[in-house]
Amino acid sequence: MAVHVAAIDFGTTYSGYAFSVSSPETELKNVEILSNQIWNSGTAEVASLKTPTCLLLSKDRKVSVFGYEAEEQYANIVLDGNTDDYYFFHRFKMNLHNNKKRKVFWNGKAQCTKIFNPFMEINTSISLGHTIRKTYSTDGETGCVISVFITDKENAMYTDTDECTFLGKLRICISNTERRKRDMKAIFNFGDTEFSMTVVDLESNSETKEYFQIQR
Repeated sequence: MAVHVAAIDFGTTYSGYAFSVSSPETELKNVEILSNQIWNSGTAEVASLKTPTCLLLSKDRKVSVFGYEAEEQYANIVLDGNTDDYYFFHRFKMNLHNNKKRKVFWNGKAQCTKIFNPFMEINTSISLGHTIRKTYSTDGETGCVISVFITDKENAMYTDTDECTFLGKLRICISNTERRKRDMKAIFNFGDTEFSMTVVDLESNSETKEYFQIQR
């Protein structure tokens, strides 16, 4: 009879799993531990040992997809304007913590500020010209500013702690004189000597390009 052992790590930012199959007589030091070596991030074309802790549920609250697939599918759902038919959760482990000091209200809904939301995992290998797509919202009159942080911690949660270091910022410039919620698609571009971001205003379909300003 074989001994089967499985472990699942639901991290704040990323999740993964490992397992082993061995005979009862096998010494612990000789047990071979296996894990998924590549999580494919879809259109982002990133190979990673872990996948984002993101969950997408259908309208009847059944699990649709998890991880990179959840991020990718929800981005397309936002573009199609079908968000009422799905539930998207990410970094939901933070609900176990007391975040009253970071709690704010935006568009009548409770939000958490200063969240570290990674778009590139440490030690990830990428090719020249690689892009990553994210969706953001703003109600600012002239757009908003995306602050970029780095960390060497695997499960960093907030940008206002010593776990994260401020690296610089990207400014999204769109005209929004009515100061209502506007959704934007941000495409991060990794070039040879520069890091830039192309922003598409999903309402007007206008496109702008911004370059990263390192301020360390």
